Amino acid sequence: MRKSQGFLIYGILSAMVLILMNYAPVASAADKVQISIGAGEPGAVLYPTATAISNIINRDIPGYNSVAEQTGGARENVSLLINKKIEMAATSDSIVLEKYDPQSILYGFFGWNTDIEFVVLKASKIEKIEDLKGKRVSLGPVGSSTNTIATKLLGAYGIGEKDFKGQFLGWEKGSDALLDGLLDATVYMGVWPVASVQSLAMRKPIRVLAIDPAVVKKMGTGFTSFPIAASEYVDKAVSVIAIPSSYWFRKDLPEDVVYNITKAVFSNIDHIAKVHNAGKQFRIMSQKEVEAKGVAAHPGVIKYAKEKNLW
Repeated sequence: MRKSQGFLIYGILSAMVLILMNYAPVASAADKVQISIGAGEPGAVLYPTATAISNIINRDIPGYNSVAEQTGGARENVSLLINKKIEMAATSDSIVLEKYDPQSILYGFFGWNTDIEFVVLKASKIEKIEDLKGKRVSLGPVGSSTNTIATKLLGAYGIGEKDFKGQFLGWEKGSDALLDGLLDATVYMGVWPVASVQSLAMRKPIRVLAIDPAVVKKMGTGFTSFPIAASEYVDKAVSVIAIPSSYWFRKDLPEDVVYNITKAVFSNIDHIAKVHNAGKQFRIMSQKEVEAKGVAAHPGVIKYAKEKNLW
């Protein structure tokens, strides 16, 4: 009896082994390529674009597992990349260039221009940036990068910090103060068209002050001129200053991993653009454009760029 039971157990185990051999093992999360993307705070442009890219990676690249990580934003993303806490992220080029290290991070692809607009009411006698001397100007929310950039720009025009009455108000509070006559001008920052400026223009006619491209050049690497076409809140085209933002990768990511991500992203640009208007600006930079930034591109991006005859 015991012998027959032994044969029965052996037969069952053998059958189970044969069944298991006919099924491919299920890959665990640890077996997948893990891609964490620095996404910034919800509500800003970084978060929706990073989330869209993460979803594309999970959907279109077998064996990859991606998550969009909420971070403190562009500046923290650079530190997270350098310290190998995330694999890729978008950040302002000007911030990266402050402590760029090609041994830690490499260029990916262009994301969008974040433009900075000096706005006055259309009825104002202020016609140009130079007219802001001695005026009450909001430089954006306290602690934001807008404070630094706007102050630097005014300095490039010869307007020092003591030459105007600076205030630090959020976008909406700045609009209210401008409408109430408590400010002469306020500064906005965002991806064109800037929602806060659109909202202000619906309440009262405005003017966006032109910023001379020659002055922008004085600002140094990381800044560019950005032409605003005539639209719902400007009667005629005007040039402002912008900060290019790009996606960057950790240098130690394998070439094929970055190639697969880049290809997936640019095969789904329409989807990203639906998630956020900034997606319309995504593009692969040419070799000359990347070299002009003074940075090195990731080999995986270069491989894809060569397929598109951009390298």
